[in-house]
Amino acid sequence: MSIPVTIAAIALTSLTATTASAQSGDTVTFGDSFLANPALEQVQNQQGNLSSLPTNNPRPGGVSPQGCPQGDTNVPRELARISGQNVINYACSAASASGNSHRLDLYEQVDHAIAGGAVGTETKNVLIQIGANDTTQTAFLVDPTRRQYKDALRSDINKIRAAAPNAKITLVTYPAISAANGALCPIRVEGSSNQGFNLDALALMRGLENTLSFTMFETAQENHVSYYDLRSASLAHNMCSPDSMRWVAGGVESTQPYNIGAHLTHAGNVGVAQLLNDNVIAR
Repeated sequence: MSIPVTIAAIALTSLTATTASAQSGDTVTFGDSFLANPALEQVQNQQGNLSSLPTNNPRPGGVSPQGCPQGDTNVPRELARISGQNVINYACSAASASGNSHRLDLYEQVDHAIAGGAVGTETKNVLIQIGANDTTQTAFLVDPTRRQYKDALRSDINKIRAAAPNAKITLVTYPAISAANGALCPIRVEGSSNQGFNLDALALMRGLENTLSFTMFETAQENHVSYYDLRSASLAHNMCSPDSMRWVAGGVESTQPYNIGAHLTHAGNVGVAQLLNDNVIAR
């Protein structure tokens, strides 16, 4: 009588482990619209439209595990294709680390992923790209310590570390938007020069990008997690690069397929995913 009970217990344990493994992502990503990359038609009827301009060859997709619109092409989807890993993408447009957006912020993404088992003992990588929306939703830019942002990330990192002690946690900066000299080229249309219309806006965008990147670097050091400077790695593919190299759409764009203006083009999603595959994710 004890043998069947033992066999049943072993079978139940095996089934439970298999189920948990199936729920956990090899790589789990958290962030905002740069990782979600929804098409305009997916968000145009929701509060807080990302753009009112038509897009060029948009590729709408599905939703995150929490229901946030995501494009059919985005960095995590391309990373899954390139790496062969099970990548679960929780990114939600408008999300911030320490703000309170009308969508799902970082802590809500993390809490849901842990509660649902997407982040667990089998998780190999957790990638976090967040902060752009903190610059408008919080006191990020006027507080030189960036303490609100750092405290919020510390809390979320500690939750992830407790749930996924074997995971490599990496803070990933945003891709390069402005050129090395701080220039922006927001109008990329047929008939313009290869560089579009150069608007450097006193290099304000470059300063913002540098501030975000350095704050993420400090946060990674303080919390003993990994850091990847995607901005530097993608600098040659900024908004002002020739079309053959460019990974970032203009605010007005007609020469490259994309979903959201001033975000990654379809080619940019692939290019960034390749960088993460080659330089960041653990197998």
